[in-house]
Amino acid sequence: MARKKVAYYYDTETCTYHRVKVDHRMVLRKVLTFGLLGALAVFLSFNAFGMFFTDDKAKGLLAERDTLHSTLGAMHDLLDEHEEVLEDLLSKDNSLYLPIVGSKQLSTEEWCRDSATIAQLKLNPDDPTTEVMLRIQQIRHQVNTLKGSYQLVEKRMMAKEKELENVPSILPVNGRLNSGFGHRRHPVTGAMKMHTGLDFDCSEGTPLYATGDGVVSHAGYGENGYGMYVDINHQNGYVTKYAHMSKTKVKAGQKVTRGQMIGYSGNTGLSTGPHLHYEIIHKGEKIDPVDFFYMDLSPEEYRRLRLDPKNVTKEAVKQKLDVPAMD
Repeated sequence: MARKKVAYYYDTETCTYHRVKVDHRMVLRKVLTFGLLGALAVFLSFNAFGMFFTDDKAKGLLAERDTLHSTLGAMHDLLDEHEEVLEDLLSKDNSLYLPIVGSKQLSTEEWCRDSATIAQLKLNPDDPTTEVMLRIQQIRHQVNTLKGSYQLVEKRMMAKEKELENVPSILPVNGRLNSGFGHRRHPVTGAMKMHTGLDFDCSEGTPLYATGDGVVSHAGYGENGYGMYVDINHQNGYVTKYAHMSKTKVKAGQKVTRGQMIGYSGNTGLSTGPHLHYEIIHKGEKIDPVDFFYMDLSPEEYRRLRLDPKNVTKEAVKQKLDVPAMD
């Protein structure tokens, strides 16, 4: 059986040993005191450690937030630039490209955000990332809208280009104009009569050229004083006539292209000398060919050729027009 330990202390005054009496309350106080101090030390250490790492995390989050705000600002600036470019393209498309091909302009409804996109924005009005994403969707929508419009313009331009190839638009001969379109005194009969075309002075045998793509509908002699002539159906409502020829180089049913030689000038039919009588008929009505010399007349020459038809006689042309032959 183990012996119970007994504690003694030495009294220097009496030079004797005395037995130590244990005060349990004092021991308890000391234990509690040391326990509380230890707990307080642990608590303070934990809080200091946590505060250190919490501040570091918060700083990281704040830095990340600042970076995101800066990135979003840069994205908004870039989107602003793209939207300005798209608005400029829309303006040109509506004011230039679409009218040229005869198409209606893009409406505001076709161009602006659709209702679904607006609804999404209303759900998150204060979310900057949502605003950026919706702006990107809007730009994508506008790009696709312009792409479709440009494809339509390209398709119709190709059709217009083919149509323009058939429109008579060049001079039919290298010669001097001596009589314009309008009422005049007939050089043979002397009677006032409507002159339904243009007369060009040129020596016999001067090459004549088709003024647009088409199909020859007549080549040879005919009535009405035209002598030998060629008619070309341009298959777009236009027909051109080349009269008083000395020889043809094409035949009925033959396809011709603009600038192709179709024969030679002459003095056949009701004519007072070698020349070319040239007419343009649009949907059965004879019209002034001078409006169709797109590539051959300067503005000044065009102005001169648009003199009052009553004054466009051979003498008036020689005195006032003096339009030189064009090579």
